[in-house]
Amino acid sequence: MTVELLEHDVSLRQSVVVLDGLYKVNDDLTKVDSIYWKADSCEIRRGTWFSQDWQPLEPPIADAIEAHHLQYFRGQTIPEGTTVFSAKEASNKPPSLVVELTELQLEGMEIRWSSVIDVSLSFKRGAILRYIGWGKSQALRRGFQKEAEWEDGSAEVGHLILVVHGIGQKGYENLIAENAQQLRESVVGTMERCYPEEKTRPLFLPVEWRSSLILGNVNRV
Repeated sequence: MTVELLEHDVSLRQSVVVLDGLYKVNDDLTKVDSIYWKADSCEIRRGTWFSQDWQPLEPPIADAIEAHHLQYFRGQTIPEGTTVFSAKEASNKPPSLVVELTELQLEGMEIRWSSVIDVSLSFKRGAILRYIGWGKSQALRRGFQKEAEWEDGSAEVGHLILVVHGIGQKGYENLIAENAQQLRESVVGTMERCYPEEKTRPLFLPVEWRSSLILGNVNRV
């Protein structure tokens, strides 16, 4: 039976449950979907290349940059410090004085390497005008600013909050998940500002109007 499944390219992998047991990873490992409510999913994005504000680049762009980077710099030693030039030196250095080792042309943008860690991205004239800042280049970062540790993990849940719509929301299908997310972001942001030393966190669960909610093995509300 197993041979037949493999011949037909049927995956035997079980779904991976994440985020407090409320979401599961889809089969191609590209996003997580909510288990107990509808219309709530998040993209899984591997953080390889980041913009200056530590936002991960789109996967196709990051993959192309990574392939080009490894082609030219695989095995090279990364020097001490975060950059070969200081931020002031890099911003004031005329383009003619920057030694360009290699560059990559992508649709609407170009990426230049001045060293193994000095990488910049600039959009070509007329492409994605709302992002380019009139053609000014921005530094790219490879890898996240903080290394992961085995002890990393979410804080313990201190409060369980059920977000429930009244009958007035009956006609708005799946709105409860969106509202719960808005409430979650607002409360978590406030806690980070006002209670930075807090060791626990709230857990918000959206509950659809007149849904059958099982709490434990016997209780049903």
